[in-house]
Amino acid sequence: GIVGTLRYAKIPVVSQLLAVIVETIRNLPLLLIIFFTYFALPEIGIEMEITAAAIATLTVFESAMISEIIRSGLNSIEK
Repeated sequence: GIVGTLRYAKIPVVSQLLAVIVETIRNLPLLLIIFFTYFALPEIGIEMEITAAAIATLTVFESAMISEIIRSGLNSIEK
């Protein structure tokens, strides 16, 4: 909810930064993000069990999707 609301807010730097992050996550395949979380993060020192990696990945992916739903819902309300 917070990311979608901040994207809807007309704060240029925050809105554009979140737009780049959300669109990047939304346009990457979920399996690629899961592989990145499980295999690449340990290379930089962030160790996770497979369950924690799956939960973290799904949380980030679904947060990006839900933030876009909230932003588009707020945009559909007439002012």
